[in-house]
Amino acid sequence: MRSVRRVSRPRGWSLQVMAWPWHWLRTLSEWRPAMGGGGKKTVGYWYKLKLLFGLCQGPVDEFVQWDVDDATAWAGVVTSNGSIWIHAENLFGGEDEQGGIEGEAEIMFGREDQQLNPWLPPNLGAAHGAYRGLVTVLFKGGRWSAFTPYPKSPSFVLRRIKEGWQDGVCWYPEKVKILLDKDASEVVSGFRSVSWSLPCVDMQGTYCTVPGDSEDRFTLNGTGATIFQVGLRISGSVETKYYSGGFPMPGSPSFIKGGTGSGSILPNHNVYRLEISNPPATYHLNYTPNFESSRLILDGAPLNVEVASNATVRLQALTIDGLQDAPSQWLTARVESLDAKVPLVGMNAAHILYDSITHESMGAEPISVIDDASFRAAADVFFEEGMGLCPIYDPDKESIEQYQQRICDAAGAVLVQGMDGRYRLNVPRGKYVLDELPVLTDDDVLDWAEEPATMDNACNQLFVKYFDPVENAIGTTPALQSLGAIQAFGSVVSEKEDRSGEVANVDLALKIGARNLRAKATSLRKFDLTTTPVARTWSPGSYFRLQAPKRGIADMVCLMGEKRGGTLKSGAITFSCSEDVYSQPNSVYVGTEPGGKPPSTAPTVSPHQVAMEVPYVVLVSQLSAADLAQLSSDVSFLLAASAPPTVGQYFRLMAQAGGAEYSYRGRGDWCASAALVEEAGYRTESFTLTDPLDLGSVAVGDIALVGAEICRVDAIDAAAMTLTLGRACADTVPHLHAPGARVLFLTDFATDTTEYVGGDTVHAKLLTRGASALTDLADAQDLVVEMEDRQARPYPPADVHINGELYPEDVVGDAVLSWAHRDRVAQADQLVDTGMASIGPEPGTTYTVTVYDAASGALVVSYPDLVGASFTVPAGQLVERNRVLLSSRRDGLDSWQSVELLFRRVYQLDFSISAWRGANNSTASLVFTTEAEGVEWSIDQGVLPAGMSLNTTAGRIEGIPLGGAPGYYPIRVKGQDAAGNVGFAETEIALSTMRSSFPMQTGYQEAGGRTVAVSSSNLPVLDPTQSPYAGGASVRFNGTGLRQELEASLGTADFSVAMWIRPDAAPSDTYARLFQIGPNTTNGGLYLRREQLTNPMQVGLDVFTGGNYVRLFNDAVLALAENRLPNSAWSHLTISRRGGVARIFKDGRLVDESTLPAAAVNLSQTALSLASNTTLTAERLYAGLAGVEVHAGAAVYWEPFTPPAKPSDFPARLLEMPALPIALVRGRAYGPYSLHFKRGTEASPVTWSATGLPPGVSLDVDQTGSNSTLGGTPS
Repeated sequence: MRSVRRVSRPRGWSLQVMAWPWHWLRTLSEWRPAMGGGGKKTVGYWYKLKLLFGLCQGPVDEFVQWDVDDATAWAGVVTSNGSIWIHAENLFGGEDEQGGIEGEAEIMFGREDQQLNPWLPPNLGAAHGAYRGLVTVLFKGGRWSAFTPYPKSPSFVLRRIKEGWQDGVCWYPEKVKILLDKDASEVVSGFRSVSWSLPCVDMQGTYCTVPGDSEDRFTLNGTGATIFQVGLRISGSVETKYYSGGFPMPGSPSFIKGGTGSGSILPNHNVYRLEISNPPATYHLNYTPNFESSRLILDGAPLNVEVASNATVRLQALTIDGLQDAPSQWLTARVESLDAKVPLVGMNAAHILYDSITHESMGAEPISVIDDASFRAAADVFFEEGMGLCPIYDPDKESIEQYQQRICDAAGAVLVQGMDGRYRLNVPRGKYVLDELPVLTDDDVLDWAEEPATMDNACNQLFVKYFDPVENAIGTTPALQSLGAIQAFGSVVSEKEDRSGEVANVDLALKIGARNLRAKATSLRKFDLTTTPVARTWSPGSYFRLQAPKRGIADMVCLMGEKRGGTLKSGAITFSCSEDVYSQPNSVYVGTEPGGKPPSTAPTVSPHQVAMEVPYVVLVSQLSAADLAQLSSDVSFLLAASAPPTVGQYFRLMAQAGGAEYSYRGRGDWCASAALVEEAGYRTESFTLTDPLDLGSVAVGDIALVGAEICRVDAIDAAAMTLTLGRACADTVPHLHAPGARVLFLTDFATDTTEYVGGDTVHAKLLTRGASALTDLADAQDLVVEMEDRQARPYPPADVHINGELYPEDVVGDAVLSWAHRDRVAQADQLVDTGMASIGPEPGTTYTVTVYDAASGALVVSYPDLVGASFTVPAGQLVERNRVLLSSRRDGLDSWQSVELLFRRVYQLDFSISAWRGANNSTASLVFTTEAEGVEWSIDQGVLPAGMSLNTTAGRIEGIPLGGAPGYYPIRVKGQDAAGNVGFAETEIALSTMRSSFPMQTGYQEAGGRTVAVSSSNLPVLDPTQSPYAGGASVRFNGTGLRQELEASLGTADFSVAMWIRPDAAPSDTYARLFQIGPNTTNGGLYLRREQLTNPMQVGLDVFTGGNYVRLFNDAVLALAENRLPNSAWSHLTISRRGGVARIFKDGRLVDESTLPAAAVNLSQTALSLASNTTLTAERLYAGLAGVEVHAGAAVYWEPFTPPAKPSDFPARLLEMPALPIALVRGRAYGPYSLHFKRGTEASPVTWSATGLPPGVSLDVDQTGSNSTLGGTPS
């Protein structure tokens, strides 16, 4: 019997393979609709088969591999009767192609005590026995391929080494097994069993009770600590309880992430875990159903772990809080795959011959006829040589003697039966002691015949065929050559020796070939001799010395060949012999590839993959115009793309949303990819590539995805590895990309046709399809996509400049933004890059400019509803480090991306330099910022109000003023660094008296407790649902108003009046009053009111003087859309006076300023009205108000500002508390210099000083700072 052999129907075995009944049991459905619609349809069938295979004579040692159509469906080690579960449903391409194999199988070894399998009669008929002495395999009705009515052909790999010997006893077991793989995995040979099951008691059919705190452990028998990847399958039925109410949550990582469960109420539960000692790891049952407790059915959940070859693996069940386990549980961990091939093992050639002589099914000789000493000596030689063979014996094709001769020919041995009737095994290897050899002389030779020593039939090149039963492949060795014989003969004489019936690997085939080539290529002297009975005890394969001087032979070692004994009439012995050349080499030198583990064919996960919402530019290319017109704006689709992995044919897109199970959504082919060598700036277009993947499929005009930026391929040279891109196409804006950034060329991708809506969170996973497997869902990268109605959003503006520059780092003065329009619909499927001219915009598009403090992230100011292609952000609205976002808006939807601009606000001072040696004067400029580090600050001039202080490290005025007269407090701050450089800055703190404060967070009560008069009807209503403040409220006026007497008039002092207002869409009275000081038609009265029936509301500010209303601000300015008060939206409105000038602000932005007429200088009136005139009966306002403030004594809001985020509730208010960091600028003119400056207007004086000037050169200082000149002649 062969020790390892693949059993397959096409190989013509004499052992019968049983009938294959099969049944069509269910259909396979697959959903392949077009994007935007479709449904399910049946595209093929799975086939479920019930099969019984008869493999070979049993028993055998191990069942190690099951292949179908040369693809491995299962690999492991089974040593006794038992079941395995085949999880190879993707072996032939899964549901994309021809299915796979999945189901339970039972392996039966045919031992003497084997009973009839109870599954057979009801499933395959009553005509079945126990099948003792026959290895059989049952496939119990699982899935066996799809889409084809022709079942795939199976084959099996078995090992017979120590089993099946006569009387069940293996002869010389220490040397019977020979490992043929040089790199055979210890972990594979260490798995004596393929599964571990928790101990069970109280059997109840299939199920049993798992005792509390029980475990099953298995220690691998490897001697080293090599780490291997092991694939386990976890099966069972367990009771679990929801992890809450004090019960511990399961640990991480998990070995089971899901299963099918039921919601039965069960009082008891277990915690299950799998422990591995080396490398140390613990895996937990990690299933938390939503019901209180459940039975969890685990139908082979996959788990890939790392295991060392000397590790201990434990499966444990632990009770919680001493609770007993619920009945009817079981849990099994089974080895399904390893990252090493099944080790190739051969049987010692001496053992094969011994078995062929003694086994009753073959030679049937008694053990006593064996010369045990010669067989043991031969077994030792073969063990050292690695002479492990894998033959098979078919009695229908050869006799036992022919079989034995094949083994002897392969092993280089001679099997003889001596005069005593005993079998001896000789292994001629040239290892002898010359003086101990018997001698044949001229006197002993009765007849002499010598064959002519010619090279006519010589062979000088030899190939050897062999068969690897694990790989199911016939191989041929490289050419073995005798160079001397080739030279002597003058040409190559080649032969091919077929050892595929005995030899299983290339290393052994080379050794055998080298041994045989030596005999074939050597000119040997061969003799046929007849001698006296002196040779009667010599046996074929033994050595002797031939000493025949009469025939020219002084002393020659010869090897005896075929021998014929004497007769009754004559005792002469006749035999053939030859010179000895049969030593087998231990080393063979030939041009072979080094051995090792073959490349894995298992599919791998691509590290370069992306999932995203389908953009409009892709969608419009996939749908017809009619379908696109019918598509709702809130519908979103999913797109996924991936670069090729190491191994894989394509990928399957799996997706889920809302916590549902992952389901198949489509198939995608690999897209081309490469990495950028250089850093990509915002507008970089030319790149060098590295790490290319399938660049030959990329064409000009293709989409290139770099991060979240869509680009257009303008040129590509796959040989030179260069790429030119059109940047920021479709709905994306330019981004920065680091060196090594990955480019995915969307030459191929997969789309999910499910219609999602904005706000959905979709999880996508890409499973790689291999030749016979699919990567596990658990191993796939979780790609999360937030659906945002991307396809319906307007495109962002393009080609954005600031002050005429692209992405400047520094901005001096105002920031003038300019851009190009984009039109999503007009551009359709065209990839228009950011640098191209304006297209559109799409009707209804407006733009929004938002300024943030890049250091703190705080919002500075926002400018919505802009039209045109430019906008100016005043310098006063910029901070030290700015982050400006520019986006588009249409129909309530903002662009999917916004243009981001990062820059510093800097100042520029111009000065002139007079060059020496007669050169003309030239001008230069110095740019500096107001940022600093490591500077000590102090108050240089001025006094801070009580309650305020200077942070001497940060250069920041902090605190809240606790007292002091209303007015302005100028402060000069000094900063000095460690090098002695000095800087100065000025600021101003303003204090006011709060005349009135209506926070309107709890009602319309005035914060100071003063009397408030309310009209007799339509009382103002507290509205807790609307507020400009987070978590706040407001008061809604429905045609009524409030009236209050001021404690004192505003008089001639500076003031600020501010409020938040949210106008109703319903019209107010024609001249609805927002705010009024003084009664109607009273000189010196101030009126802030609506301008007739404007909608949205336009405001106006009037004073009454000389019997007439006088308008203070420019109506044309106030009528602009950005200056109106929109309906149903909060706006912050402010009126301030400082000296004789009035200013009006909307949302902190200066709208207009005006010089006050004399009648408005002294506001002596005491009456104050909100939302109507002072009589509370006319000019009524319908709106919500909040945060109304009246400040006296200082114009609190005089420069652009950020509207307050909470209502003011203290009588004195800080005008501004600016941070005062100043960069002490250092650089080189003609040497180091220091700059002293004051923060203020551009006309502020500047003091210059310079050090390190060349001798003879001096600094001509103009103290106005407008013209500082370096002059003189260097000596």
